[in-house]
Amino acid sequence: MQSHRKIPWSLIACIVMVASTWGVVQYKLKVGESNSPTPNSNLLAESFNADSNLPPSEQFVKLRSDPRSDQFDIDSAGATIRSEDAKGANIEPVADTVALPTTEIATTYGTFYGLPMARFSDQYWLLRNDGAIQSIPNDIIQTERSMPVDFRVISVDQLMTDLRDEFGNHYLVHHQKPYVFVAKSEHMGQWAARFRALYESMRRVCMTKGLSGTDIEFPLVAIVFGSKDEFLRYASRANVALPDNCVGYYSQRDNRIALYEDDSEATAQDTLDTISHESAHQLAFNMGLHRRCVSSGLWLPEGFATLFESPAFSNISREGRSSWPAARIETWRKIHGDREKLAEALDSIVRNDNLFTHDPDLAYTVSWALTYHLMEKEPRRFADYVHQTGQLPLGHELASIDRWHHFRSVFGREPAQYAPLIQKHLSGIR
Repeated sequence: MQSHRKIPWSLIACIVMVASTWGVVQYKLKVGESNSPTPNSNLLAESFNADSNLPPSEQFVKLRSDPRSDQFDIDSAGATIRSEDAKGANIEPVADTVALPTTEIATTYGTFYGLPMARFSDQYWLLRNDGAIQSIPNDIIQTERSMPVDFRVISVDQLMTDLRDEFGNHYLVHHQKPYVFVAKSEHMGQWAARFRALYESMRRVCMTKGLSGTDIEFPLVAIVFGSKDEFLRYASRANVALPDNCVGYYSQRDNRIALYEDDSEATAQDTLDTISHESAHQLAFNMGLHRRCVSSGLWLPEGFATLFESPAFSNISREGRSSWPAARIETWRKIHGDREKLAEALDSIVRNDNLFTHDPDLAYTVSWALTYHLMEKEPRRFADYVHQTGQLPLGHELASIDRWHHFRSVFGREPAQYAPLIQKHLSGIR
């Protein structure tokens, strides 16, 4: 196993999620200018907490959805997932290429425009034309109406104008499909090349492993601040609570990546390595590999994103590059010889997400190991599993036993039974 520079856990970039395992709601949308009013970008960062005791950063996370039970079925071949109840959500995604009218929601705080995603017992989710999710408490909604104009994804030109207004003259705004970058001009080329390499790598992985990714509908915004202070002020304005020493994050609410540059050469390289994880999240959610508003387990999106921390996956070509994520080396060395502990961890991450709270280093390492093994050794079954979890109904949350049975039905083994297979496989990679 090749030696790598260790990246401290405290420096690993964080992901800001509206729900644990959100992916992309697959709307087929028209792209370009629209006659419909443009949503007020300032309102996105506001929290409607007049009648709530929750901190602003948690109001978007803790949904008080209707406590109705889920009915989850998998057919005998493990090929079909069905649900009788979307657990409080009563608006399903639209999959066909149809013209969708813009919805106008008037509230006591202002007016919002977009596509309805879901209505829960306490709040309404609206998809904005920039790909952000607007959460609107039901008790502030005054009127709702369908407008006589089609919903259109914001044009790149309009988005770039909005970003220049938001960040001012100190930052350069640059478009290189599918990204719109905001960064200091002297470093723009470096960051654009980094993100583009990840995009091409993700496309290669989808093609070679049979993953059914879709076209990216919304421009992907990546913001690189010139200092940590600017980064923290931005996160604070967006009501994002960050752990200590977080170098960057991807927000599924805003559909943006935000990070900062560090003057230290060593730390700067660590930042480049760790931000690959968040970039992979943004791409996977926007390419339809994962789906928003579905809780089917953290191990898959986190394990998949961790793949792209390694040189083999963060560059366009894998040739001659290591598949080991540097931040996972030390933890793997501690557990690779303990088959019983590895088996317990594999069973745990498939059943529930508790290990991500109690022992995040172990959770991320084992999630990566399982994902890497399945994708390399059982690519067809892995692609089926990714596709099936991406088809779960909006708002669905799988119970622990359903997560476990679904895994076994697709792969033909219990999670713990992969321990010896993973040990043997990983002992042979560089």
